[in-house]
Amino acid sequence: MAQKPDIRFAGFNDDWEQRKLEDVVGVYDGTHQTPNYQDHGVMFVSVEDIQTLTSEKYISEEDYEKNYSVVPEQGDILMTRIGDIGTASIVKSAEPLAYYVSLALLKNKGMNSEFLKANISAPAFQNELWLRTLHTAYPKKINKDEIGKCMISIAPSIEEQEAIGRYFESLDNLITLHQRKCDEMKEIKKSMLQKMFPKNREKEPEIRFKGFSDTWTKYKLGDLYTERNERGNNSLQILSVSIHSGVSDGELNEEELGKTVKRSEDKSTYKHVYTGDLIFNMMRAWQGAIGVAKCEGMISPAYISAVPNEKVYPLFMDYALRRSEAIAEINNLSYGIRDFRKRLYWNSFIHVNCMLPSVEEQKKIYKFLRCIDEYISVLQRKCIELKTLKKYLLQNMFCEHE
Repeated sequence: MAQKPDIRFAGFNDDWEQRKLEDVVGVYDGTHQTPNYQDHGVMFVSVEDIQTLTSEKYISEEDYEKNYSVVPEQGDILMTRIGDIGTASIVKSAEPLAYYVSLALLKNKGMNSEFLKANISAPAFQNELWLRTLHTAYPKKINKDEIGKCMISIAPSIEEQEAIGRYFESLDNLITLHQRKCDEMKEIKKSMLQKMFPKNREKEPEIRFKGFSDTWTKYKLGDLYTERNERGNNSLQILSVSIHSGVSDGELNEEELGKTVKRSEDKSTYKHVYTGDLIFNMMRAWQGAIGVAKCEGMISPAYISAVPNEKVYPLFMDYALRRSEAIAEINNLSYGIRDFRKRLYWNSFIHVNCMLPSVEEQKKIYKFLRCIDEYISVLQRKCIELKTLKKYLLQNMFCEHE
């Protein structure tokens, strides 16, 4: 069946063809045997290794020769088929590579490998896989023979395949670059959170800004905060506290909250909070549900809010109290028969230890860490934009199936 994609490179006008995948690639699956792992030998990959096709697992050369009559070669594609289905990677190395039954080997018969990989990711082919997947199996899977029956649309000229393949390869490389930068910045932030705060029983951090040399002072949070109990009103936005990102900087909509979260219609017991207040979820503080309000609003009665005194630069505490060391102490002071029943009550909160420098140094540290967070956010947004662009192009640069 002849078709044309909605978006094409200039100079290509011929119709595309729909073929069964088994007509254009050989389809094989990996060993069904439980691997006998070795310290060295032939690298062995499974579904969890699909992104890089590298692992720290090996089988002997003897097992490799015995169990694999058809082996991956450069330019072939490995695709997940059990648990995760339809994620593909190109075999780049010429070294021997063993693979488990959870992966399908697609041996290329002359098609451009990058084009084929992108084509597999396109919605049309993903839908073909979905229709032939055993969704009732656990984990879900698609049988090897069913993969070969999936229809795939193919550009007739190798030149067009190469142009499309190069484009998606460059796009993938750009996404990987930004994701790697993002991961690197997260590691830098993690390191700075360790080095810019004193270690246990120490009074100075390893890294400080020029001009600050005074030792840090140890306080109890009860020395720094007083509890706020002020009734909210319906004109205020409702703020949430997340174990991942602290206090929201605006009201979350229903989509962001998720369908499982229901807020009480009765706001009479909600509490008024102000910019700079420290807020924590009594039931989740031991997991990191604590942070500083960036705006005025109101919070659930399940939360506690506290007003900082003059010794505290409020936003600094967003980092100081969300460090792993601080969360560990909060966990130790939370009470409950089991983890899911743990609570951090005010009478325990006031006994949490906290080391503080001068307010001016607190401001410096906050501004530095905030800059890192803002750069991480820029990189994350860029990754999202690139992934959105890729999704759009996969939809429009490959033909939909009739």
